[in-house]
Amino acid sequence: MGYDPDEAITCAPMPNSVDIANAPDITTAFTAGGATRRRSNIAVSSGKRVARMSAGNRILLRPFTREDLPSMVRWNNDPEVEYYVDCDLPKSLPECMDWFRANVPSRDYRLFAIEHEGCLLGDLELDHISWRNGEAELRIRIGEKEYWNRGFGTEAVRLLLGLAFTSMGLRRIHLKVYRFNRRAIRCYEKNGFRREGFLQRRTDFGSGWKDILLMSIDAAGQGRAEVASAAENPASTLKRNSPLVCRKKILP
Repeated sequence: MGYDPDEAITCAPMPNSVDIANAPDITTAFTAGGATRRRSNIAVSSGKRVARMSAGNRILLRPFTREDLPSMVRWNNDPEVEYYVDCDLPKSLPECMDWFRANVPSRDYRLFAIEHEGCLLGDLELDHISWRNGEAELRIRIGEKEYWNRGFGTEAVRLLLGLAFTSMGLRRIHLKVYRFNRRAIRCYEKNGFRREGFLQRRTDFGSGWKDILLMSIDAAGQGRAEVASAAENPASTLKRNSPLVCRKKILP
């Protein structure tokens, strides 16, 4: 499947492959502005693997499915989106299907879709998961560019950290980001990530080098970020800005 640069950008609806009605509902109640609000984390079991949906103030994290792959193909072929991605991405739908079958799901990899009001905005992943050491590498991409600079990436990362440090039992999340990607760096720092060092990578044509920033966070760092977020937003309570805490643990 080729990419048509003149094709209008449309949002993919939520696929029907996840049966929400029949999934066990793990509902968490929390208070915001004196009123009790309810959001749900829905666990969908498939054998020994458990995929989980997590709802925030504006977005939903859910398992990425085959129905989402056409959007992935379009993002992979968008030079502006790909500019910020530190890997070689499959460019056609058959290539994406082969990659999906080979990698999703696996013991050391989790791939999530980011939704806003039924619109698929991007993808978010935990890679190189080490269950023994309790750590993983995070990557995020907002593929729909009209949603850039609107805080959706920051909220998605916050939700994923909540899942990682509670349901999945991880203790440390690390990432790599190009030093020139200031928007992403701000997103990570808002969520409590700290800078650890730099790497250099030669550009595709060997004409120069790209600086890569290394960042990480642990559960304590996430807690500090939540407190800072609540202080900066007096109208919101800490509970409202915090990721939902799931009551069941995801088994690796």
